[in-house]
Formats: sequence, C-alpha cells, structure tokens
Amino acid sequence: LGCGDGRVVRYAAKEYKVHGLGIEINPTLVWLAKLRSKLDGTAKQVRFEVKNIFDLDLSHAHYVYIFLFPALLRKLQPQLEQALHNKAIIISRGFQIKYFEKYLFKKYKGKRFMTYYYKKP
Repeated sequence: LGCGDGRVVRYAAKEYKVHGLGIEINPTLVWLAKLRSKLDGTAKQVRFEVKNIFDLDLSHAHYVYIFLFPALLRKLQPQLEQALHNKAIIISRGFQIKYFEKYLFKKYKGKRFMTYYYKKP
C-alpha cells in the first residue's frame, strides 16, 4: 500500500516468484512502476493501480506491505483488521502499528528503519 515506484512488489515477484499488486495514489509513480516492471521482466507477475488506499478490500491479501506514517496507519485500521481476520501477514516498515501490538510476531532492524510483522495466531 503506497507502493511508490513498485520496487518492493517487483523485488518480491522476482525473488520469490509471487504475484503482487501495488497500490499508489500518484499516477506518475504508477506509470514508473509499470515501466520498470516491463524492463525487469516482472510485468506478468505484478500489477500496479492508481487507487486510494482507504477504498481497498484487503480480504484476499496474503501479505500486506506498508511504509506509511502512523496517522495513516490509524486511518487504515478497518482495512488492516479485515486482512488480519483472513490470516494475512501485515508488514509495516518504519512504524509500529500500535493497535496490533498483540499480533506482533517479529521485528527486524534494518539499516535505517525497523520492520514489524503482524499475524493473528
């Protein structure tokens, strides 16, 4: 969510052979993500869409990767809870999701940011 130029989605597709969907509100970044996916050979595995993250249905997601500020994370609570109810793993780069603290199962300290992993038991 908030995929920017799509680098995380494209990396997952390339390294782990998964299919991914990147959501971004900025059409220029979506255009760039699509171009880069064609250039790096991941275009058949990934899709990028211009959408508002607050209008999403995450009920079919297996993994949700987020790099958003805490205020946006709070606003996303209903969609993220929907994803957790369906056993998705939520990965938050940079910021903890305070209201999911009881579902935190892993922390990873990167070079610049912590990454937090959440899943319902």
